[in-house]
Amino acid sequence: MAGSGMIKRMQDDNFDCKDSQLATTTSWLTTACFLALLLCFPAHDLQAQALVQNRIVTAIRSDQMQVMKGTVHPQVAMARDEGRLSSSTPIEGMSLLFLRSPAQQADLKKLLTEQQTKGSPMYHQWLRPGQFAARYGVGQHDLSLVAGWLQSQGFQVSSIPPSEDRIDFNGTAAQVEATFHTQMHRYLLRGVPGWANATDISVPQAIVGMTLGIAHLNTFRPLPHVVKRPVYAIRNSTSSTQKSHYTLCNSTQTPCPSGNVVNFLAPADIYTIYDVSGLYNSAITGNGQIMAVVGQTDILQYKSDIANFRTLSGLNAGNLPTQIQAYPNHSGTIAVSPPDLEEADIDVEWSGAVAKDASILYVTVGNNQNYSVFNSLQYAIQTPLLNNNTQFVPVISISYGNCEQAFAGSTDIQALEGYLQQANSQGQTVVAAAGDSGSADCDTGTNSSGQTVAASHGLAVDYPGSSQYVTAAGGTSFSGDIADETKYWNPNNTANNGSAISYIPETSWNDTPNIPDLTNIGGLSAGGGGASACAQATVNSSGTTICIAGFPKPSWQVGNGVPNDSKRDVPDVSLAADANHDGYVLCTEETNSTGTAFTTSPPTSSCVYPVGSGQVPYFDANGQGSVFGGTSIVAPQLAAMITLWNQKAGNTSGVGNANPLFYSTAQNTPGAFHDTTTGSNAVVCQQGSPNCVADPSNSGNYIMSCCNAGSGYDQATGLGSVDAGALAAVWPSIVVSTTNPPQATFSMVPNPGALSIKAGSSATVALVLSPSSSSPLLAGFSGTVNLACSKLPAGVTCSFAPSSSVNLSAGAAQTVTMTLVASTSALLSQPQPFHRNRPLETVFAGIFGLSLFGLGRKRRFSLRHSSRNFSRWMAALVLVAGLMAATVLSACSSGTPSSSGNGGGGSPTATSVTVTATSTNTTVTNNIQLTITP
Repeated sequence: MAGSGMIKRMQDDNFDCKDSQLATTTSWLTTACFLALLLCFPAHDLQAQALVQNRIVTAIRSDQMQVMKGTVHPQVAMARDEGRLSSSTPIEGMSLLFLRSPAQQADLKKLLTEQQTKGSPMYHQWLRPGQFAARYGVGQHDLSLVAGWLQSQGFQVSSIPPSEDRIDFNGTAAQVEATFHTQMHRYLLRGVPGWANATDISVPQAIVGMTLGIAHLNTFRPLPHVVKRPVYAIRNSTSSTQKSHYTLCNSTQTPCPSGNVVNFLAPADIYTIYDVSGLYNSAITGNGQIMAVVGQTDILQYKSDIANFRTLSGLNAGNLPTQIQAYPNHSGTIAVSPPDLEEADIDVEWSGAVAKDASILYVTVGNNQNYSVFNSLQYAIQTPLLNNNTQFVPVISISYGNCEQAFAGSTDIQALEGYLQQANSQGQTVVAAAGDSGSADCDTGTNSSGQTVAASHGLAVDYPGSSQYVTAAGGTSFSGDIADETKYWNPNNTANNGSAISYIPETSWNDTPNIPDLTNIGGLSAGGGGASACAQATVNSSGTTICIAGFPKPSWQVGNGVPNDSKRDVPDVSLAADANHDGYVLCTEETNSTGTAFTTSPPTSSCVYPVGSGQVPYFDANGQGSVFGGTSIVAPQLAAMITLWNQKAGNTSGVGNANPLFYSTAQNTPGAFHDTTTGSNAVVCQQGSPNCVADPSNSGNYIMSCCNAGSGYDQATGLGSVDAGALAAVWPSIVVSTTNPPQATFSMVPNPGALSIKAGSSATVALVLSPSSSSPLLAGFSGTVNLACSKLPAGVTCSFAPSSSVNLSAGAAQTVTMTLVASTSALLSQPQPFHRNRPLETVFAGIFGLSLFGLGRKRRFSLRHSSRNFSRWMAALVLVAGLMAATVLSACSSGTPSSSGNGGGGSPTATSVTVTATSTNTTVTNNIQLTITP
């Protein structure tokens, strides 16, 4: 305490404090007097340090550069280098990405915790458009400096987006190499040509601490998680009419050989199996709800496939998805990409089938190959797409990903984590596929030549599913219908082409636990899952990336069998994903076996429509087609179910991260999940490869040592599959306050708060205007603020520079100079005397005199003499302290002197000038003490 030294000196100088009681009492009384003195000082609101601050403190110089490790894409090591990229090659849509400051990141984590903590004032209070950027973006000062530096290097700065987390710019390969001290090379990856930076980039030392990297310096697009299986629709030999799918023969022989009857999944079957029908019966169909699916191809050129799928499934064919292009100025025109069209059709058809009356937004990028589905995800998170750009999409589904190790050492995973955190803070739920290679997500089961090979890269999980800000969708396989098909399937289809009777017990999806299965399927085919292992990485001296850590276990992922491994475990929730047993139907354009190109030109739809005599719904005119699986077909369905649950609970702004809800529900309402307790996702591996062990149940076989299904949570299927009706019954109603939301305001602080002006001269005051909020976790004010003065003494005027009208931006303080001018006649009158509290002082004086009378009977006294002397001394001390406090308080409450008159004798006095800052909904005032001297 600032006054402790003063108090100590008063004790040492005035008293011999051997009597502890006296010492304690004296200290207390002196402290009281000291606090009374503090009351005379003006009180100012303490302002929290702004999160958005100027972070560039030295000049940005191109001759002072620093290498940024981890800025080479990991897939460069897997691609064939084909030499230097032509220096004149245009590279459009690059982005210099900024890191949040440590204070911003800490504040964001606090916000995310508060938003999921009951009792917190921020519980389920989601950030609105503009608020995230205002609090966690980069200040305008720094943005301007970096933009100016990029322009000085010859780049064209195309935009500083509202997110304020990056600067978009265009240039050539030569400019990139010269500015960022790297080399641009051409590469061939999986037969697809492209380019990327071959060495780490360098950036100026002045910005290295706030820079994440340069985005869009490569053309490596992620691949979809699609598993498909060719099938044939064969007429059933016991009937004159052909039975539709779901009771088809997977053979060209007639009659169908025993064991070759297969059942396929149409939307009506999912309604029955996972209890979606119960929601429909209660008018919970997605009406009025909106969700987003992200991709990287055009779907409108072949939108008839989507319409036909809906018609065949008994759905409204007119309710087609709306396609939205992300970053049209950078990502190029939208084109059809054959490898991505199947995935896109899976996502929009099956999300729209489950949330059948919801509006589906398909967000995609154009044909600029250095933009990908991750940019579509970023756009869906950072852009308010609803209600005239005032609200974010509540639920987002992404079916793309890659193993964590594929991101290791690069900045991509760090950038994506930032976007996913933003999504949760805005109430958005993100659902991602958990992967289709079982416990070995970095493997596919085929090499670059297309040969079938066992896994060899060790245990791995899929990202972004492994992020704690994402719900990872895993895969199961129906097992109950293998021994007794008639118990779970009708022999014929309904009008909507469904035939499932009830829920079917499930096991973990794994079609490749051994070499024969791997060969038969043509690659790894199993539900992704395991523990996060490579969310962070380092690069050793030889340039090799080494994984050092995975994502830590979130606080909500506990209990119910969750491993005590300190790591984020995936998946979270699963649904059927096995294309080999009860696969899903789809209408799309037919592609070759690898899905890289259309089989005909122009392409042919996989679904004949209208369906003629002898033809089969969802198959082509020849009765051929494919059924599909993989966790990429689970993610859009789960996202659609969340959309239905939101409708049931009346949630229009979303629930944010859904995982806390899932895990708490599993503990409190376990019947909302179908627990999968059998099987594993351990796939066949090459002996000697990391994490590859001998299979205890199959001599001579080797498997990747993870993960067995079991009671409760497991890393093969997560919490299990869902009962949509049971989860809807406990899904919380989240009401975001609209009648009294936390208000964004601003503060005004004058510096100095008191000044003196000589008559006939002027003085200035700096008015610091800072955006703030009624909630410490929300972003601040943004808008116009008007300044004015009042209570000016005669002969004094005020003005503001650069203007009395200020456009205040959220997150950025501004300083306005106020000038006060006093004329030669602007002198104030004599100061008025203090308005003392005379009655109080009189009482104190009288009591004090009486006390002195008692004490005066002795000519000398000592603190050590007697208790009576002690009491008298204490009484006198109390009265002295009281008199001091009364006098001080009286002085503090003295009246404001009059400003009338033309001077007079005595010292100049101060008057209070009021400064007012007004916006549409807020008025802030502050007083400045002004003294005018002759």
